[in-house]
Amino acid sequence: MTVADVMTQPVHVACLDQLDSLFTGLHWLQRHQIHRLPVVAVDGTLLGVITLTSLSIALETNHQSIQNHLQNQIQSLLEVQNRYEMMGMVGEQVLYEWDSQANQILWGGSTAVLGYSLAEMPIELDSWIALIHPDEREAFKDGLERNLRDRTPFAMEYRLRRKNGEYLWVEDKFQIFVQGEAVREVGFIADITKRKQIEFERRQAEQALQQKNQEFQAIFKAFPDLFFRLQGDGTILGYETRNLIELYAHPETFLNLKVQDILPHPAGECSYEAVRQAIETNSVVSYEYSLPLLDGDHHYEARMVRLQAEQVIAVVRDISDRKRIEETLRQREQEFRALAENSPDIIIRIDRTYRYVYVNPAVERETGQPAGEILGKTCHEFSLSDTLAPRWHTILQAVFRWKKERAIDYEVGVEGGVKYYASRIVPELAEDGSVESILVVARDVTQHKNSEERLRQQATRER
Repeated sequence: MTVADVMTQPVHVACLDQLDSLFTGLHWLQRHQIHRLPVVAVDGTLLGVITLTSLSIALETNHQSIQNHLQNQIQSLLEVQNRYEMMGMVGEQVLYEWDSQANQILWGGSTAVLGYSLAEMPIELDSWIALIHPDEREAFKDGLERNLRDRTPFAMEYRLRRKNGEYLWVEDKFQIFVQGEAVREVGFIADITKRKQIEFERRQAEQALQQKNQEFQAIFKAFPDLFFRLQGDGTILGYETRNLIELYAHPETFLNLKVQDILPHPAGECSYEAVRQAIETNSVVSYEYSLPLLDGDHHYEARMVRLQAEQVIAVVRDISDRKRIEETLRQREQEFRALAENSPDIIIRIDRTYRYVYVNPAVERETGQPAGEILGKTCHEFSLSDTLAPRWHTILQAVFRWKKERAIDYEVGVEGGVKYYASRIVPELAEDGSVESILVVARDVTQHKNSEERLRQQATRER
Protein backbone atom coordinates (compact mmCIF):
# COMPACT_ATOMS: atom_id res chain seq x y z
CA MET A 1 0.00 0.00 0.00
CA THR A 2 1.33 3.44 -0.93
CA VAL A 3 0.92 6.90 0.58
CA ALA A 4 -1.40 7.85 -2.24
CA ASP A 5 -3.73 5.04 -1.23
CA VAL A 6 -4.32 6.55 2.22
CA MET A 7 -4.61 10.23 1.15
CA THR A 8 -8.14 11.52 1.78
CA GLN A 9 -7.74 15.20 0.81
CA PRO A 10 -6.01 16.98 -2.04
CA VAL A 11 -2.79 18.85 -1.42
CA HIS A 12 -3.10 22.66 -1.47
CA VAL A 13 -0.07 24.79 -2.33
CA ALA A 14 0.11 28.60 -2.44
CA CYS A 15 2.58 30.76 -4.36
CA LEU A 16 4.28 33.52 -2.38
CA ASP A 17 2.86 36.27 -4.59
CA GLN A 18 -0.66 35.05 -3.73
CA LEU A 19 -0.16 35.77 -0.03
CA ASP A 20 -0.13 39.56 0.39
CA SER A 21 -0.72 39.42 4.15
CA LEU A 22 -1.05 37.15 7.16
CA PHE A 23 -4.81 37.41 6.91
CA THR A 24 -4.73 36.02 3.36
CA GLY A 25 -2.81 32.96 4.61
CA LEU A 26 -5.30 32.45 7.45
CA HIS A 27 -8.16 32.71 4.92
CA TRP A 28 -6.59 29.90 2.83
CA LEU A 29 -6.32 27.58 5.81
CA GLN A 30 -9.93 28.25 6.87
CA ARG A 31 -11.37 27.93 3.37
CA HIS A 32 -9.71 24.61 2.59
CA GLN A 33 -9.98 23.30 6.19
CA ILE A 34 -6.31 22.47 6.37
CA HIS A 35 -3.76 22.93 9.14
CA ARG A 36 -0.71 23.43 6.98
CA LEU A 37 -0.15 25.37 3.75
CA PRO A 38 3.02 24.85 1.73
CA VAL A 39 4.33 28.05 0.14
CA VAL A 40 6.35 27.77 -3.09
CA ALA A 41 8.18 30.15 -5.37
CA VAL A 42 7.14 30.79 -8.98
CA ASP A 43 9.45 27.98 -10.16
CA GLY A 44 7.88 25.49 -7.69
CA THR A 45 10.66 25.55 -5.14
CA LEU A 46 9.31 24.94 -1.63
CA LEU A 47 9.86 28.00 0.51
CA GLY A 48 8.16 26.90 3.72
CA VAL A 49 4.95 25.88 5.42
CA ILE A 50 2.32 28.08 7.07
CA THR A 51 0.50 26.63 10.04
CA LEU A 52 -2.28 27.87 12.30
CA THR A 53 0.23 28.05 15.15
CA SER A 54 2.74 30.13 13.18
CA LEU A 55 -0.02 32.47 12.02
CA SER A 56 -1.33 32.92 15.57
CA ILE A 57 2.13 33.72 16.86
CA ALA A 58 2.72 36.19 14.00
CA LEU A 59 -0.68 37.86 14.47
CA GLU A 60 -0.11 38.24 18.20
CA THR A 61 3.32 39.73 17.55
CA ASN A 62 1.85 42.11 14.96
CA HIS A 63 -0.98 43.09 17.32
CA GLN A 64 1.48 43.90 20.07
CA SER A 65 3.57 45.93 17.60
CA ILE A 66 0.49 47.87 16.56
CA GLN A 67 -0.45 48.49 20.18
CA ASN A 68 3.04 49.75 20.93
CA HIS A 69 2.93 51.99 17.84
CA LEU A 70 -0.45 53.39 18.82
CA GLN A 71 0.74 53.97 22.36
CA ASN A 72 3.76 55.84 21.04
CA GLN A 73 1.52 57.89 18.75
CA ILE A 74 -0.81 58.76 21.66
CA GLN A 75 2.16 59.74 23.80
CA SER A 76 3.54 61.90 20.99
CA LEU A 77 0.16 63.58 20.54
CA LEU A 78 -0.05 64.22 24.28
CA GLU A 79 3.41 65.76 24.22
CA VAL A 80 2.46 67.92 21.25
CA GLN A 81 -0.75 68.93 23.04
CA ASN A 82 1.18 69.81 26.18
CA ARG A 83 3.68 71.82 24.16
CA TYR A 84 0.89 73.73 22.41
CA GLU A 85 -0.84 74.38 25.72
CA MET A 86 2.42 75.64 27.20
CA MET A 87 2.91 77.84 24.14
CA GLY A 88 -0.63 79.13 24.61
CA MET A 89 0.00 79.85 28.27
CA VAL A 90 3.30 81.61 27.59
CA GLY A 91 1.96 83.57 24.61
CA GLU A 92 -1.37 84.27 26.31
CA GLN A 93 -3.16 82.47 23.50
CA VAL A 94 -6.31 80.39 23.74
CA LEU A 95 -6.05 77.03 21.94
CA TYR A 96 -9.08 75.12 20.78
CA GLU A 97 -10.26 72.13 18.78
CA TRP A 98 -13.79 72.17 17.43
CA ASP A 99 -15.56 68.99 16.31
CA SER A 100 -18.07 70.45 13.87
CA GLN A 101 -20.09 67.20 13.69
CA ALA A 102 -20.45 66.80 17.44
CA ASN A 103 -20.53 70.61 17.88
CA GLN A 104 -18.12 70.44 20.78
CA ILE A 105 -15.14 72.67 21.52
CA LEU A 106 -12.12 71.50 23.48
CA TRP A 107 -10.18 74.42 25.01
CA GLY A 108 -6.59 74.85 26.13
CA GLY A 109 -3.95 77.52 26.64
CA SER A 110 -4.43 80.79 28.52
CA THR A 111 -8.21 81.22 28.77
CA ALA A 112 -7.59 83.63 31.65
CA VAL A 113 -7.07 86.39 29.07
CA LEU A 114 -10.85 86.14 28.53
CA GLY A 115 -11.53 86.04 32.27
CA TYR A 116 -12.79 82.45 32.15
CA SER A 117 -11.36 79.22 33.52
CA LEU A 118 -11.19 76.17 31.23
CA ALA A 119 -14.29 74.76 32.91
CA GLU A 120 -16.21 77.99 32.21
CA MET A 121 -15.40 78.15 28.52
CA PRO A 122 -18.40 77.45 26.22
CA ILE A 123 -18.36 73.99 24.65
CA GLU A 124 -20.87 74.72 21.86
CA LEU A 125 -20.35 77.00 18.88
CA ASP A 126 -23.55 79.03 19.45
CA SER A 127 -22.46 79.85 23.00
CA TRP A 128 -19.11 81.05 21.62
CA ILE A 129 -20.76 83.15 18.88
CA ALA A 130 -22.91 84.82 21.56
CA LEU A 131 -19.71 86.29 23.04
CA ILE A 132 -18.75 87.97 19.74
CA HIS A 133 -19.58 91.67 19.35
CA PRO A 134 -22.88 92.15 17.44
CA ASP A 135 -21.14 94.26 14.77
CA GLU A 136 -18.85 91.34 13.82
CA ARG A 137 -21.13 88.40 14.59
CA GLU A 138 -22.67 87.95 11.14
CA ALA A 139 -19.31 88.35 9.43
CA PHE A 140 -17.93 85.59 11.68
CA LYS A 141 -20.80 83.25 10.74
CA ASP A 142 -20.39 83.96 7.02
CA GLY A 143 -16.63 83.46 7.14
CA LEU A 144 -16.92 80.25 9.11
CA GLU A 145 -19.53 78.84 6.73
CA ARG A 146 -17.41 79.75 3.71
CA ASN A 147 -14.23 78.23 5.11
CA LEU A 148 -15.97 75.00 6.14
CA ARG A 149 -17.50 74.69 2.68
CA ASP A 150 -14.24 75.35 0.84
CA ARG A 151 -12.05 73.50 3.37
CA THR A 152 -9.76 76.52 3.59
CA PRO A 153 -7.97 78.00 6.64
CA PHE A 154 -9.97 80.52 8.68
CA ALA A 155 -8.65 83.88 9.87
CA MET A 156 -10.59 86.81 11.29
CA GLU A 157 -10.26 89.68 13.75
CA TYR A 158 -13.25 90.53 15.93
CA ARG A 159 -14.27 91.85 19.33
CA LEU A 160 -15.01 89.31 22.05
CA ARG A 161 -16.83 89.87 25.34
CA ARG A 162 -14.82 88.97 28.43
CA LYS A 163 -16.38 87.60 31.60
CA ASN A 164 -16.48 91.12 33.12
CA GLY A 165 -18.50 92.41 30.16
CA GLU A 166 -15.69 94.35 28.52
CA TYR A 167 -14.75 93.72 24.90
CA LEU A 168 -11.27 92.97 23.65
CA TRP A 169 -9.99 92.53 20.12
CA VAL A 170 -8.87 88.99 19.21
CA GLU A 171 -7.32 87.31 16.21
CA ASP A 172 -8.89 83.91 15.45
CA LYS A 173 -7.12 81.42 13.14
CA PHE A 174 -7.72 77.71 12.55
CA GLN A 175 -6.86 74.89 10.15
CA ILE A 176 -9.30 72.22 9.02
CA PHE A 177 -8.37 68.54 9.43
CA VAL A 178 -10.49 65.89 7.70
CA GLN A 179 -10.33 62.24 8.85
CA GLY A 180 -12.82 60.26 6.86
CA GLU A 181 -16.13 61.84 7.62
CA ALA A 182 -14.86 63.57 10.74
CA VAL A 183 -14.01 67.26 10.35
CA ARG A 184 -12.07 69.06 13.06
CA GLU A 185 -10.91 72.66 13.28
CA VAL A 186 -7.76 73.30 15.31
CA GLY A 187 -6.69 76.86 15.98
CA PHE A 188 -5.83 79.62 18.40
CA ILE A 189 -7.21 82.95 19.61
CA ALA A 190 -4.79 85.78 20.48
CA ASP A 191 -5.48 89.07 22.27
CA ILE A 192 -4.65 91.89 19.82
CA THR A 193 -6.28 94.74 21.76
CA LYS A 194 -3.00 96.63 22.17
CA ARG A 195 -2.19 96.21 18.50
CA LYS A 196 -5.66 97.48 17.55
CA GLN A 197 -5.20 100.47 19.83
CA ILE A 198 -1.88 101.24 18.17
CA GLU A 199 -3.50 100.83 14.73
CA PHE A 200 -6.36 103.11 15.79
CA GLU A 201 -3.96 105.76 17.04
CA ARG A 202 -1.90 105.42 13.85
CA ARG A 203 -5.03 105.83 11.71
CA GLN A 204 -5.99 108.90 13.72
CA ALA A 205 -2.50 110.31 13.23
CA GLU A 206 -2.65 109.51 9.51
CA GLN A 207 -6.08 111.12 9.22
CA ALA A 208 -4.85 114.17 11.11
CA LEU A 209 -1.81 114.29 8.84
CA GLN A 210 -4.00 113.92 5.78
CA GLN A 211 -6.29 116.68 7.03
CA LYS A 212 -3.29 118.92 7.69
CA ASN A 213 -1.98 118.17 4.20
CA GLN A 214 -5.38 119.07 2.75
CA GLU A 215 -5.43 122.26 4.80
CA PHE A 216 -1.95 123.13 3.61
CA GLN A 217 -2.95 122.38 0.03
CA ALA A 218 -5.97 124.64 0.46
CA ILE A 219 -3.71 127.34 1.89
CA PHE A 220 -1.31 126.92 -0.99
CA LYS A 221 -4.19 127.31 -3.44
CA ALA A 222 -5.68 130.27 -1.57
CA PHE A 223 -2.46 132.23 -1.29
CA PRO A 224 -1.15 134.06 -4.33
CA ASP A 225 2.39 133.08 -3.36
CA LEU A 226 4.80 130.59 -4.91
CA PHE A 227 6.37 127.99 -2.63
CA PHE A 228 9.70 126.28 -3.21
CA ARG A 229 11.67 123.72 -1.20
CA LEU A 230 15.42 124.05 -1.64
CA GLN A 231 18.48 122.12 -0.53
CA GLY A 232 21.29 123.91 1.24
CA ASP A 233 23.33 124.01 -1.98
CA GLY A 234 20.49 125.78 -3.81
CA THR A 235 18.98 122.68 -5.46
CA ILE A 236 15.23 123.10 -6.06
CA LEU A 237 13.52 119.99 -4.64
CA GLY A 238 9.83 120.89 -5.06
CA TYR A 239 7.30 123.64 -5.63
CA GLU A 240 3.63 124.65 -5.18
CA THR A 241 1.77 127.08 -7.41
CA ARG A 242 -1.78 127.83 -8.46
CA ASN A 243 -0.80 128.20 -12.10
CA LEU A 244 2.31 127.11 -13.98
CA ILE A 245 2.23 130.38 -15.91
CA GLU A 246 3.34 132.14 -12.72
CA LEU A 247 6.66 130.30 -12.80
CA TYR A 248 9.78 131.74 -14.37
CA ALA A 249 10.40 128.41 -16.17
CA HIS A 250 8.68 125.04 -16.59
CA PRO A 251 9.28 122.63 -13.66
CA GLU A 252 11.04 120.15 -15.94
CA THR A 253 13.73 122.76 -16.54
CA PHE A 254 14.45 123.65 -12.89
CA LEU A 255 13.59 120.72 -10.59
CA ASN A 256 16.71 119.13 -9.07
CA LEU A 257 18.82 121.99 -10.43
CA LYS A 258 20.39 124.85 -8.49
CA VAL A 259 18.56 128.15 -8.21
CA GLN A 260 21.77 130.10 -8.88
CA ASP A 261 22.01 128.30 -12.24
CA ILE A 262 18.34 128.87 -13.17
CA LEU A 263 17.65 132.51 -12.31
CA PRO A 264 19.58 135.26 -14.10
CA HIS A 265 22.13 137.45 -12.37
CA PRO A 266 21.78 138.87 -9.74
CA ALA A 267 18.54 137.11 -8.70
CA GLY A 268 20.16 133.65 -8.68
CA GLU A 269 23.11 134.68 -6.52
CA CYS A 270 20.86 136.60 -4.09
CA SER A 271 18.60 133.57 -3.73
CA TYR A 272 21.50 131.23 -2.97
CA GLU A 273 22.95 133.66 -0.41
CA ALA A 274 19.51 133.88 1.26
CA VAL A 275 19.33 130.07 1.43
CA ARG A 276 22.68 129.85 3.18
CA GLN A 277 21.86 132.72 5.53
CA ALA A 278 18.52 131.17 6.54
CA ILE A 279 20.21 127.84 7.31
CA GLU A 280 23.18 129.29 9.18
CA THR A 281 21.20 131.80 11.26
CA ASN A 282 17.95 129.82 11.58
CA SER A 283 16.03 133.02 10.95
CA VAL A 284 13.67 134.39 8.31
CA VAL A 285 15.59 136.03 5.47
CA SER A 286 13.71 138.45 3.21
CA TYR A 287 14.90 140.02 -0.02
CA GLU A 288 13.54 141.42 -3.28
CA TYR A 289 14.55 140.74 -6.86
CA SER A 290 13.21 141.18 -10.38
CA LEU A 291 12.94 138.87 -13.39
CA PRO A 292 12.41 139.65 -17.06
CA LEU A 293 9.19 138.03 -18.31
CA LEU A 294 7.33 138.18 -21.61
CA ASP A 295 5.06 141.00 -20.42
CA GLY A 296 7.91 142.96 -18.88
CA ASP A 297 9.89 142.99 -15.67
CA HIS A 298 8.25 141.42 -12.63
CA HIS A 299 9.28 142.23 -9.07
CA TYR A 300 9.26 139.61 -6.32
CA GLU A 301 9.59 139.48 -2.55
CA ALA A 302 11.05 136.23 -1.20
CA ARG A 303 11.23 134.90 2.33
CA MET A 304 13.51 132.00 3.24
CA VAL A 305 12.70 129.86 6.31
CA ARG A 306 14.81 126.91 7.45
CA LEU A 307 12.85 123.66 7.27
CA GLN A 308 15.51 121.10 8.19
CA ALA A 309 19.22 121.10 8.85
CA GLU A 310 20.00 121.63 5.17
CA GLN A 311 16.64 122.58 3.66
CA VAL A 312 14.59 125.77 3.41
CA ILE A 313 11.13 126.82 2.30
CA ALA A 314 10.98 129.86 0.03
CA VAL A 315 7.75 131.88 -0.05
CA VAL A 316 7.79 134.08 -3.13
CA ARG A 317 5.21 136.76 -3.89
CA ASP A 318 4.84 138.77 -7.05
CA ILE A 319 4.87 142.41 -5.88
CA SER A 320 4.89 143.96 -9.33
CA ASP A 321 1.51 145.64 -8.79
CA ARG A 322 2.65 146.97 -5.44
CA LYS A 323 5.85 148.29 -6.99
CA ARG A 324 3.89 150.01 -9.73
CA ILE A 325 1.57 151.58 -7.14
CA GLU A 326 4.55 152.65 -5.07
CA GLU A 327 6.16 154.15 -8.14
CA THR A 328 2.93 155.95 -9.05
CA LEU A 329 2.61 157.27 -5.50
CA ARG A 330 6.22 158.33 -5.53
CA GLN A 331 5.69 160.22 -8.78
CA ARG A 332 2.51 161.80 -7.46
CA GLU A 333 4.25 162.73 -4.25
CA GLN A 334 6.97 164.38 -6.27
CA GLU A 335 4.34 166.20 -8.33
CA PHE A 336 2.51 167.22 -5.16
CA ARG A 337 5.66 168.50 -3.55
CA ALA A 338 6.62 170.38 -6.72
CA LEU A 339 3.25 172.14 -6.67
CA ALA A 340 3.10 172.57 -2.90
CA GLU A 341 6.65 173.85 -2.56
CA ASN A 342 5.98 176.55 -5.13
CA SER A 343 2.43 177.42 -4.18
CA PRO A 344 1.68 180.76 -2.48
CA ASP A 345 -1.09 179.01 -0.53
CA ILE A 346 -0.59 177.36 2.83
CA ILE A 347 -0.60 173.55 2.43
CA ILE A 348 -0.58 171.28 5.47
CA ARG A 349 -1.00 167.49 5.85
CA ILE A 350 -2.28 166.09 9.17
CA ASP A 351 -2.30 162.40 10.16
CA ARG A 352 -4.85 160.47 12.27
CA THR A 353 -3.13 161.53 15.48
CA TYR A 354 -3.80 165.16 14.49
CA ARG A 355 -0.12 165.88 14.01
CA TYR A 356 1.47 167.89 11.21
CA VAL A 357 3.35 165.57 8.87
CA TYR A 358 3.94 168.10 6.07
CA VAL A 359 4.00 171.87 5.79
CA ASN A 360 5.04 173.79 2.68
CA PRO A 361 7.34 176.84 2.57
CA ALA A 362 4.30 179.15 2.61
CA VAL A 363 3.62 178.07 6.19
CA GLU A 364 7.16 179.02 7.15
CA ARG A 365 6.70 182.42 5.51
CA GLU A 366 3.35 183.12 7.19
CA THR A 367 4.36 181.94 10.67
CA GLY A 368 8.06 182.74 10.65
CA GLN A 369 8.70 179.24 12.04
CA PRO A 370 10.91 176.65 10.26
CA ALA A 371 9.21 173.41 9.20
CA GLY A 372 11.28 171.41 11.71
CA GLU A 373 9.64 173.32 14.59
CA ILE A 374 6.15 172.54 13.29
CA LEU A 375 6.28 168.92 12.10
CA GLY A 376 5.14 166.36 14.68
CA LYS A 377 3.08 168.87 16.67
CA THR A 378 -0.71 169.01 16.97
CA CYS A 379 -2.96 172.01 16.31
CA HIS A 380 -3.12 172.55 20.08
CA GLU A 381 0.66 172.69 20.26
CA PHE A 382 1.06 174.92 17.20
CA SER A 383 -1.64 177.14 15.78
CA LEU A 384 -1.93 180.46 14.00
CA SER A 385 -4.24 181.54 16.85
CA ASP A 386 -4.88 180.18 20.34
CA THR A 387 -8.59 180.80 19.98
CA LEU A 388 -8.62 178.99 16.62
CA ALA A 389 -7.11 175.65 17.85
CA PRO A 390 -10.30 174.16 19.46
CA ARG A 391 -12.35 175.00 16.39
CA TRP A 392 -9.79 173.39 14.08
CA HIS A 393 -9.67 170.22 16.17
CA THR A 394 -13.49 169.85 16.03
CA ILE A 395 -13.51 170.28 12.26
CA LEU A 396 -10.67 167.76 11.80
CA GLN A 397 -12.56 165.19 13.90
CA ALA A 398 -15.64 165.61 11.69
CA VAL A 399 -13.64 165.11 8.48
CA PHE A 400 -11.97 161.95 9.83
CA ARG A 401 -15.35 160.58 10.87
CA TRP A 402 -17.59 161.54 7.96
CA LYS A 403 -14.97 161.48 5.17
CA LYS A 404 -16.38 164.68 3.69
CA GLU A 405 -14.61 167.86 2.55
CA ARG A 406 -15.15 170.97 4.67
CA ALA A 407 -14.54 174.70 4.11
CA ILE A 408 -13.69 177.24 6.78
CA ASP A 409 -12.84 180.92 6.74
CA TYR A 410 -10.87 182.37 9.60
CA GLU A 411 -8.87 185.47 10.52
CA VAL A 412 -5.61 185.87 12.38
CA GLY A 413 -4.44 188.95 14.18
CA VAL A 414 -1.00 190.11 13.05
CA GLU A 415 1.14 193.11 13.75
CA GLY A 416 -0.54 196.14 12.21
CA GLY A 417 -3.88 194.50 11.46
CA VAL A 418 -5.74 191.30 10.61
CA LYS A 419 -5.21 188.62 7.96
CA TYR A 420 -8.09 186.70 6.44
CA TYR A 421 -7.83 183.08 5.11
CA ALA A 422 -10.19 180.86 3.13
CA SER A 423 -9.34 177.18 3.60
CA ARG A 424 -10.49 173.78 2.35
CA ILE A 425 -10.06 170.61 4.44
CA VAL A 426 -9.91 167.50 2.21
CA PRO A 427 -9.85 163.84 3.43
CA GLU A 428 -7.16 161.61 1.87
CA LEU A 429 -8.45 158.02 1.68
CA ALA A 430 -6.43 154.82 2.10
CA GLU A 431 -6.93 151.65 0.00
CA ASP A 432 -9.48 150.31 2.48
CA GLY A 433 -11.57 153.48 2.22
CA SER A 434 -10.62 154.90 5.61
CA VAL A 435 -9.29 158.45 6.01
CA GLU A 436 -5.52 158.12 6.16
CA SER A 437 -4.73 161.84 6.44
CA ILE A 438 -6.17 165.31 5.88
CA LEU A 439 -4.88 167.92 3.48
CA VAL A 440 -5.49 171.58 4.40
CA VAL A 441 -5.13 174.29 1.75
CA ALA A 442 -5.50 177.86 3.01
CA ARG A 443 -5.32 180.99 0.87
CA ASP A 444 -4.66 184.52 2.07
CA VAL A 445 -7.73 186.52 1.04
CA THR A 446 -6.90 189.65 3.01
CA GLN A 447 -6.71 191.93 -0.05
CA HIS A 448 -9.99 190.52 -1.34
CA LYS A 449 -11.64 191.08 2.05
CA ASN A 450 -10.25 194.65 2.29
CA SER A 451 -11.50 195.47 -1.24
CA GLU A 452 -14.95 194.19 -0.34
CA GLU A 453 -14.91 196.33 2.82
CA ARG A 454 -13.93 199.50 0.91
CA LEU A 455 -16.67 198.88 -1.64
CA ARG A 456 -19.19 198.33 1.12
CA GLN A 457 -18.15 201.59 2.86
CA GLN A 458 -18.28 203.51 -0.39
CA ALA A 459 -21.77 202.24 -1.09
CA THR A 460 -22.85 203.35 2.34
CA ARG A 461 -21.53 206.88 1.84
CA GLU A 462 -23.25 207.23 -1.52
CA ARG A 463 -26.61 206.62 0.07
